[in-house]
Formats: sequence, structure tokens, C-alpha cells
Amino acid sequence: MCRPLSTPRDSIPTTWSPVNEAIKYEIKHFDLPPIPSGPYVGEGDDIDAKWNWATDGIPDTMVSREEMLKMNMDPNGALEITDPKTGRRGYRVAIEVFHQLHCLNLLRQANHKAHYEKQGGDTSAEPMDLTGHLDHCIDALRQFVMCQADTNVFPFRFPYEDGDPWPDYSSPRMCRNYEKVRDWAVEHGVEQGVNEPEH
Repeated sequence: MCRPLSTPRDSIPTTWSPVNEAIKYEIKHFDLPPIPSGPYVGEGDDIDAKWNWATDGIPDTMVSREEMLKMNMDPNGALEITDPKTGRRGYRVAIEVFHQLHCLNLLRQANHKAHYEKQGGDTSAEPMDLTGHLDHCIDALRQFVMCQADTNVFPFRFPYEDGDPWPDYSSPRMCRNYEKVRDWAVEHGVEQGVNEPEH
């Protein structure tokens, strides 16, 4: 449930994350032509490699008890682990952008189910399980999009000179540099298999 925050008009409330130190802002133009194309669209090995780079190969990371509390998260009952590189104890966490990209990738694969179902993985799950996973992803992305409430605008143009206007999504917008966030996540990743709690 969203609660309105009472802050001065020129003050933007933020949530703390250890990843915030990696954020770099930049102006980007979206690349969304009327007929979808590009390195993340469709099916095949090259496209899968782009999605694997963007989301599937990213490790989880670890935060301390103090960092959990700083993020207004209750550490009680959270998965506690030991980082094998440092021996430090902490809590396994995942970075939300990679979950969101996982969800988009699942929607892409479900859109090309004939290709991906035979490869195994999420799209080959039982229909009820796949539907549940897709519904989860759609609602997660809905909440994210509504949370961000992008207020950028786009004009309409006539790319085919046929009198039919198409949206031009290439207007500039402020973005966070994804590669910087990904690099931070890889650098601060913890290995899988270190999630057994101590007794």
C-alpha cells in the first residue's frame, strides 16, 4: 500500500540501498521503432546472450544487519549467509532491477514459446505454474511502472507518409547507467550455495 509522504515540494524522498553508490545519471534516447527490432527482440542465440548478460548471470549480494535496518527491512527470519571470500556474516539479497529484467525476459520467452519450451526452463513448466509465474511478473512490472510513473512525453510522427501517425518514443529522458549498476552487482556478488544458516 502506498502512503503519501509529507515532504517539502522540492525534497524528493529516497530509499537507501548499498547499490546507490554505483548510480550514474545520463540522458538517453529510447530506440523503439514502429516495427520492433534490436538486440533484445525476438528469439535465438544472439538475443539470448544479450538477455543472459543483462540479467541471468548476475549474482545475489550480501548486506549487513545494520544495512538491513537502514533499508527499513526486518532482518529477523531473513536468509543469513557467510561470504566465502571474506568470512563475514550477512543477509543474501537480490537487486530489484535484475528481477524486473528476469520478468521481462520470461514474457519475451513466453511470446516465443514454441522456440523456448523445448529448451526447458521456465517456459516448459506446467501450464498452471507458468501462468502463475507470468501473472507474478506482470503484476511486479505493473507495480514498478506505476511506482516510477514516467512523466516523459512523446510526439507523434508520420514515418510512412501514409497519413497514419505513429508514436515517436525517441525523446530524451534521464536514465541510470545500467552497466554501472551491473558492474557493482558483479563486483559485490556472493556465490550460490553459501546460504545454509548457522546453528
